[in-house]
Amino acid sequence: MQILIAGGGAVGTRLAVYLSQRGDKVTLIDSDKARCEWVSKNSDAIVYQGSAVDLAILVEAEIARTDSLVVALGNDQLARELVRLAKFQFGVPKVIAVAKDSVAKERMEKLGAEEVVVSEDLVLKEVKRMLHRKGHRILYNDGAEDLKIEQVAVRATSDMLGKRVSLLGNKLARVAGVIREGKLLFPGDEMELQMGDEVIVVGEESGVSEVCSQIEA
Repeated sequence: MQILIAGGGAVGTRLAVYLSQRGDKVTLIDSDKARCEWVSKNSDAIVYQGSAVDLAILVEAEIARTDSLVVALGNDQLARELVRLAKFQFGVPKVIAVAKDSVAKERMEKLGAEEVVVSEDLVLKEVKRMLHRKGHRILYNDGAEDLKIEQVAVRATSDMLGKRVSLLGNKLARVAGVIREGKLLFPGDEMELQMGDEVIVVGEESGVSEVCSQIEA
């Protein structure tokens, strides 16, 4: 898949690294020299330094051939202009944008963006999630490499209590170990989770979060 990312902030850089590692053809446009150099050094993405609404850069970045455009500019006015260009001038099949608030979201949707994520909603959702998580520790987190290790406790209310460890895991994360009564165990397919177990989950952030949510449910 050919993906164009506009904006090399926290969202853009992580996406560029992750998607290029996955094997997608990724192009990133950002005005900041240091960020462009970092993405070039840490991923296989093609990087252009400059304005994401510069027609010459967009043409060179092959926007007309891209399958998906991710707009994460941090500036709603520029983001709207890019969404407009992408949909009406270049005919990009799918545009995903990040907006600062619901008003900006509505404007981008009217311009044709298929998906608009509101950053305020994401922050609130993450804070609520963190406030409600107990018995949970992040052991390691490398945002650039999208590698995370978390330790989560099996509580009396967990849906996974008494169930096999083999039911946990997905394509992006797996259970690497279980700490039981102070001892680290490497679980086999038949191991069942007990109350008080500390499960160590390793993988990409989205996959790790999914497994931890299974344990905490």
